[in-house]
Amino acid sequence: RILAKKDLFFFPTFGENFGHAIIEALEAGCPVLISDQTPWRELEKRGVGWDIPLDKPELFHAAIEKVIAMDEHDHRRLCENAVTYVGNIARDPAIVESNRQFFVAALKSLPAPEPSPTP
Repeated sequence: RILAKKDLFFFPTFGENFGHAIIEALEAGCPVLISDQTPWRELEKRGVGWDIPLDKPELFHAAIEKVIAMDEHDHRRLCENAVTYVGNIARDPAIVESNRQFFVAALKSLPAPEPSPTP
């Protein structure tokens, strides 16, 4: 609910394996301004935000200025695009299978549970 009320999620991280906070922002309809050190790429092309190299602070500044200058209609479209983008990812069979394999592997790496004591 909080992210849905915000104009932009600014997260210039040094690195993320996935970036759960990023997908949460997009899912809430909040455009993102992130570094290019995450798997989330081509965000401007997709109309959901920006992924910018950390050594280009002027591009971060320009993206923030672009959001400030947006009229309500353009910003609403950016927010709607974010929700649609995440919805498409959630339905992508390759991504769903990749996540399933990740959790299966994680479960296999856990130690076997100890047997329950019998009364």
